[in-house]
Amino acid sequence: FYVFGQATVARDSTRERNDRVGIGFETDISENLRAEAQLSYGTSGLGLLGALTWEPTSGDKYYVGYRLVPDSIGGDLVSYDPFGRDNGTLVTGIRRQLSESMSAWTEHNFDLMGTSQGLVQAYGVEFRPDAFWTLSGGVEIGTVRDEASGDFERIAPSAAINFKDEGRILAGRLEARFEDSDGDVRDRVTWLGQANMGLQYDDDWRFLAKADAVISQSDQSATLDGDYIEASIGWAYRPVDNDRFNALFKYTYLHDLPGAQQVNSDDVIAGPKQRSHVLSADFVYDLTERLSVGAKYGVRKGKISTSREEDDFVESTAHLAIVRADYHVVKNWDILLEGRALWLEELEQVHYGVLAGIYRHIGDNLKIGVGYNFGRFSDDLTDLTLDDEGFFVNVVGKF
Repeated sequence: FYVFGQATVARDSTRERNDRVGIGFETDISENLRAEAQLSYGTSGLGLLGALTWEPTSGDKYYVGYRLVPDSIGGDLVSYDPFGRDNGTLVTGIRRQLSESMSAWTEHNFDLMGTSQGLVQAYGVEFRPDAFWTLSGGVEIGTVRDEASGDFERIAPSAAINFKDEGRILAGRLEARFEDSDGDVRDRVTWLGQANMGLQYDDDWRFLAKADAVISQSDQSATLDGDYIEASIGWAYRPVDNDRFNALFKYTYLHDLPGAQQVNSDDVIAGPKQRSHVLSADFVYDLTERLSVGAKYGVRKGKISTSREEDDFVESTAHLAIVRADYHVVKNWDILLEGRALWLEELEQVHYGVLAGIYRHIGDNLKIGVGYNFGRFSDDLTDLTLDDEGFFVNVVGKF
């Protein structure tokens, strides 16, 4: 049994409050049957969840459930209209272990009465030839009946590959979405890709690489197309014979060209487009058992365009410098202080900032911190906004 709640701390004029309280439980009805339920209420409406899961064997699972997403109904109970808004989704699914190396699954989502009804079916298989490799493939087929925006059908095949060994990680996933609507008003083809790689090729150095891509094309207008590609490679250095020193070197390429109706990488609806190359290097050195100092330098070289309709790109160069100190106060508690400077070369502007925070260590591999950024900018050079002043929560993994 559990209870939960959330409250809006701060918001601007474009955001609604998002306060919510709720209760829930999970229980084993029998050795193989499990039930869960959740009820919540808040400023965005009613939230419901109920599910039954039956696992007759360790590799087989059957489940049925119902969920009502709070944001889909909106308002309070007085204005709740079950016939004019989303009335929840019924979910059923099966996962079967076909052999020691292969399993298959299927899931069906039935969107119930409201202005938009739909049936989405998903099927997939997973193959594990040995302890290192996992291969999987699937397809999603759906039909949506939407009175407001028009009906459309979707088919979305996908494939994934994963490899994991001591000191080596490789993962990749590719998905295509083909959407066909009445009158071609919602026709769209979208390609999605993701890749990750990690390699610890000696005791001192670790190599990391990742890439994410979304290419979306609309039949209506080129201004509705959207391209997003972000790729990065990095090297982490921690010498075995001197564990007081840590360093990270990283290169990032960002190709962020959202359409007129899409948000950019900063989650801003009317934010600028950009093509950027970012280089950065940072290090931390333990002066004593309690005091660590560090520094970071990064440079962004690229082009930005403030227009979603035209490709009016202009040169954009930025330099970021940070110095920091971490002090270990008592067991499991640290305080952090940073001084920052951001130079926007073409605009001939320099911005300064200070950041302070307090962190709590959770085990050997995690620490959680809260603090305040007194500057207008962040330490992410692809962030083109100057609106980052305020409180923050940060979670850091340690290896």
